[in-house]
Amino acid sequence: MANEFNQFQSPQPYIPIAKRKRSWVLPTILILIIIFLLSLPFIIIGSIFGKFSKFESKPVEVKSNTVLVLNLNSFNEAPRINPFAIFSGDESRNTVFDIIGALKSAKNDKNVKGICLKSGLGIYGLGKAQEIVNALIDFKKSGKFIYTYMPFGNENTYYIASVSDSIFAPTMAMVEMNGYGVSTLFFKDFFDKIGVNFYVEHFEDYKSAGEQFSNAHYSDSSRKQLKVLVEERFNDLIEQIVNSRKVDKEKLLSAINRGQYTADSLLSLGLIDGYATPQDYEDKVYFKVFGKYPTDNDNEQDEETTNKVHYVDITNYAASTPKAKDELYNKRTKIAIIQAAGEITSDSQTLTPVNEDAGITDGRMVKYLEEARTDKDVKAIILRVDSPGGSALASDNIWQEIMKVRKEKPVYASMSDVAASGGYYISMACDTIIAYPQTITGSIGVISMVPNVSGLLNKLGFTTDTINVGKDAQFMNGSFPFTDYDKKKFRDAMQTIYFDFVSKAAKSRKKTFEELRAVAKGRVWTGQDALKIGLVDMLGNYQTAIDVAKKRLGIPLDKKVLVELYPKPGDNIEEFINFLKNLGNTQSSSLSASLSLLGFNNADLAAFSKVINTLPAGLQMQIKYNLTLMQICKKENILLTLPFYPNFN
Repeated sequence: MANEFNQFQSPQPYIPIAKRKRSWVLPTILILIIIFLLSLPFIIIGSIFGKFSKFESKPVEVKSNTVLVLNLNSFNEAPRINPFAIFSGDESRNTVFDIIGALKSAKNDKNVKGICLKSGLGIYGLGKAQEIVNALIDFKKSGKFIYTYMPFGNENTYYIASVSDSIFAPTMAMVEMNGYGVSTLFFKDFFDKIGVNFYVEHFEDYKSAGEQFSNAHYSDSSRKQLKVLVEERFNDLIEQIVNSRKVDKEKLLSAINRGQYTADSLLSLGLIDGYATPQDYEDKVYFKVFGKYPTDNDNEQDEETTNKVHYVDITNYAASTPKAKDELYNKRTKIAIIQAAGEITSDSQTLTPVNEDAGITDGRMVKYLEEARTDKDVKAIILRVDSPGGSALASDNIWQEIMKVRKEKPVYASMSDVAASGGYYISMACDTIIAYPQTITGSIGVISMVPNVSGLLNKLGFTTDTINVGKDAQFMNGSFPFTDYDKKKFRDAMQTIYFDFVSKAAKSRKKTFEELRAVAKGRVWTGQDALKIGLVDMLGNYQTAIDVAKKRLGIPLDKKVLVELYPKPGDNIEEFINFLKNLGNTQSSSLSASLSLLGFNNADLAAFSKVINTLPAGLQMQIKYNLTLMQICKKENILLTLPFYPNFN
């Protein structure tokens, strides 16, 4: 064939291969990448010190005729530690303490004419709500106004808004006013179907944190304690509305039992003062400030000369308010406030790379306590607790450190919405415990959950064989059904931890073991009931705790004292360094980390997240809370935690 190679064909003449030009593009790119990586630490350091060289970010200018805006969506007890804040310069601390401080400053600020409350989801308990209400009532003593615009809302939102001079809503407003309730998602039937059984051991009757996995509904003890919490919460809501709005109590109760949602129903009951569009509402605020309604001429004038209302978010105002140190009792006398919020975990159980959702970790808390103890200017410490508990090990580590600090300085516990189980464990180490009437506290008990997948393995046709040296080599191995011997041995270990908890609580509260055990048994109490049975020392708020510390130090109550807050803004630097150190070693989120324990892959996670996002907010929080507990159990089996996520709606 013509194309076939011919072995007798004459060789082709030699043509030398042209020399290829060397390309420097790839080496140049590689060199630049290497230089960038080597320079990155210096760029970071330069950015940090460049930020510090500016002393502080430019504060918000508070002009005359300023009206502060307070969003009633949610309030934090502790600032979220964000390592990337060192680059953004955002060190605002949107916490309850900062908000009440801002309200105190605004009360005497001649540029601030009033406050507008902005309707929100009300994602907080009545502890935080009562703190804000008290601060708003104190603000009103200045003669300045408080208005609320409520296109939507719920009981918690209205609890705070009720102190307003006037509440307005659009005609299509939808405000949920139908009482409080608590709902819990139970997983037992689901796990039964797939052959997974959770062995749950709890001390004692009321410690029901594992019931979601072992029961299909509330136990009698759990239902009893939850009913008391809901009823007392509801009664507090009714009293607040009746006292603030001067409405008839019986009519209010009747209306709430029917469920009040529309604006016309709210208006007929006297729960709002009138209808208003957003523009109408701003006109009403304008009238309150200037005594007249705005005209077109006002809007056409220069901003500096016109009668103009300047709206400033209260969190920005809080960050801009100067601290008058010349009014202090003594510049060398400080009270440290350590803000602790969230589930309690060990540092080794940190759930996210940036630690934003890590809650209370023992390492971080021990660090803050040690810093406050060694600071010679700090004369007393207030531990602000907002936690349903968590790790028994981490709780005890914090307890031990508080006991160490108390040998040198007084430590006071100020309880927020919830300080139960592990949250109570760390609080009871303090000299004095202060709670709100509706603080959820107590829950002195222990819970442990161990999954058993032997049923699932049987369904799938798997078998397990072992070779053991030692009688207990396979103790609580989830691949085999748990024996009575396993359960007894596990219960004995749990009982030791529970008795230790009760003994420490009894010593702290100056009771005998049996006296304390009678009010323990894992039961949760409201703050007002906890006071009656001796689990807390007094009812009060932030200022109550500060006043107690002042009395101990001999400081007159009318004198201001310097407060040192922990975590400090500078802690963001350390968090960023830790973020770099742990990059790649931590899991992306507590939700995905916990679901991975159940064998979910990336596709499953995406689908599960979509389903979760369609559920009511309360159920979303409950699921994430339970999954967080499962993640903690990855490292340890003993938990001191609340039997439910503290969310009432």
